[in-house]
Amino acid sequence: MNDPFDVYIEDLFGMDLDEVHERQIDALFDTLLTNPQLFAERCGLSPEAVENSARRIRSSSEGERATLREFFKSIDMTALDPEYKALLDAQPALRDHCAHYFRNCGIFCASRTPSNLLMWSHYAEQHRGAVLGFKADLQRDSMLAKIEPVTYDDERPFLLGEPDLMASPTLETSSKSNRRVYLTKSKEWSYEEELRLVIPADVKPGQPASFNRYYPHELVELFLGCRMSEETRAETIHLARGLNPDMRVFSVSLARRKYALESSRLA
Repeated sequence: MNDPFDVYIEDLFGMDLDEVHERQIDALFDTLLTNPQLFAERCGLSPEAVENSARRIRSSSEGERATLREFFKSIDMTALDPEYKALLDAQPALRDHCAHYFRNCGIFCASRTPSNLLMWSHYAEQHRGAVLGFKADLQRDSMLAKIEPVTYDDERPFLLGEPDLMASPTLETSSKSNRRVYLTKSKEWSYEEELRLVIPADVKPGQPASFNRYYPHELVELFLGCRMSEETRAETIHLARGLNPDMRVFSVSLARRKYALESSRLA
């Protein structure tokens, strides 16, 4: 990925466990105040002693309560909360499993727009290339039917924030969490209007990529860059029409007095 934040998983676990720890501390403190008996059972303490402590805390000032909360944060949660310890122990295996899943995935990236200036500059050889327009054949087993839009956000996704995954780590909930990771990008990339198709274990070990077939009639449009040479233009049109005779072909040019592109259909 050209963006180092894209499908970045190294801090999906440790950072989130710190957040889980904070939430657990608050929950534990609230349990002490509202249900001393449950607190005593979870911590293996005397119910009478816990009840007396809870009574004193309820009558204390806000400042004293804040001090007590800070003290709670220094407690080893793994000794008090078996679920937190299980999460901590499972963290390395979860991270390795997630990394292995993504390492050999094939990812096909597309865009909803054929006219973005940045896209042409970055991905179409500075306007000397072409844009291919696809339309998935939904009546057949087209891989393009599975393509999904990217979501743009200021916050990065985190796996431990998925309640369904934590409560029931099934294939379905794991897939949902994985999709959030590879279908979320920074809002700064929103101009791409990106869609992605991710195929697990599609890249063979030691290979940089793999290729999947699409139906010829699914390639429905061709946009020729404004800097494309006449020779390349003629060859590209010939190849495209040989694949799909009904393909719509457009010539892209600079718009008059605007930073924009215009497309005109060729006969």
